[in-house]
Amino acid sequence: MTLKVYIHVGPPKTATSAIQNWLQTHRDVLMSHGVFYPEHTLDENGVSSGNVLDVFDRTFDKKLILSHKKVEKLVQHCEESSCDTLLLSSEFFFFQITELLEAFPQAKFIAYIRFPLDVIESSYNQAVKRHAETKPLGLPQEPKAYHLNLLKKQLNEFGTDKFIVRFYEKDVLQGSDIVSDFISALNIDIAVTPSKVVNHSYSFDALELKRWLNNFMPVDCQHRVDRFLQSYRVGTMSYSLIQPQKYDYYKNWFLQQLTVFFEQYPIDNNEVYIAKLSSKQQPQYCKQEIDQASFDAIVKALVEWDFGLSQVLIKHAQNNSVAMTKRPELFNIFVSYVSHQYRFKVWVTQTYYSGYHRLRNFYRRITSIRQDSRQISVSTLDRFRQTLQIDDKISDAEVYRELALLSEQNGELQLAYRFMKKADELRPNGPVITAKLSEYQDKLNVSSATENPNK
Repeated sequence: MTLKVYIHVGPPKTATSAIQNWLQTHRDVLMSHGVFYPEHTLDENGVSSGNVLDVFDRTFDKKLILSHKKVEKLVQHCEESSCDTLLLSSEFFFFQITELLEAFPQAKFIAYIRFPLDVIESSYNQAVKRHAETKPLGLPQEPKAYHLNLLKKQLNEFGTDKFIVRFYEKDVLQGSDIVSDFISALNIDIAVTPSKVVNHSYSFDALELKRWLNNFMPVDCQHRVDRFLQSYRVGTMSYSLIQPQKYDYYKNWFLQQLTVFFEQYPIDNNEVYIAKLSSKQQPQYCKQEIDQASFDAIVKALVEWDFGLSQVLIKHAQNNSVAMTKRPELFNIFVSYVSHQYRFKVWVTQTYYSGYHRLRNFYRRITSIRQDSRQISVSTLDRFRQTLQIDDKISDAEVYRELALLSEQNGELQLAYRFMKKADELRPNGPVITAKLSEYQDKLNVSSATENPNK
């Protein structure tokens, strides 16, 4: 039996994480269709480097060296699974085609083309998120289509018959979904539900806060900050950082380059792809300078989300000249919120016989009967407030929010979801409540319309 080999190479910024997340979580489904996909890990965001280390060794200076032992082991595992197709995926493979063909001469490579202008903005977003970028987006005077040029070189060197080229553009994707499109490229019949969003983009306010924090934020705070910012779905979500005049110039230049590319490589549906790109409008342009009101709102949400993290960030900011001198009003806003003692927390620490202790006792009573939050009537909540002697200045939304957070701390995620739903009903625009509710929905795999996560 001749083993078929498909190698997904990305390239970067073409939803590789979403594809790999689906492949990893549906390995049994793939195997039932004769496709062996090697297991790999996923981080908390569902992101992975894929199968790169199933084929390569990484040296101390981070270079990749083909491992023939790993290749032999991989083929052996595939044959032992009784599968006739080996599927591999990693963005790193895009730059290792020669070595991969040495290991798998029969391989076909699956690559996606994304509009280079979108790649520029997405890459910058990622640089701020993951690589501590502090500068605004800068563009060279003349555009460069790096991934497109490299793909052209590979097509010339290895032949078009070695590649399956697809388009990363929602209206051109099979089923308007990246995973559905990828599965169709493999020519196997698997029903795919809409793929899970992996590695959420930041809102504009979240991006600008992260860019400011990158001036002084320690590495060990990165994960906690990123978790909050991905959940902060307030403000402008679809935006462009490129001035409109330059955007139009780059757009026309890239369209011309793609047209020339397709004249040489007439890929299926390229006319539809070009037409979609030509009619595509620039998202709302946002100048990279967050206003004080927006900064105020997101910092307040961050402090409510993780007060301890906020304290650590302030300590580092105080020792950083950039944070203190470049837009000092932002630093002052941050300090004011971190220094502020929130009403509910004040009540918890100052109430006779420890209000927090009694809150935990009430929580234990709630969890012991698994009471659905929808059944908590006004009179029930009033008795709760009276039992704990909660000040009238503390809103019901705050009470529900703190019950949700306490439930989360104790591993009761479903109960936390129910309490936060009640808080959301009373304060639908609360940033922390909205962000936390979204986080719980993702973890419990429920939609915003779902009433009971147990169903």
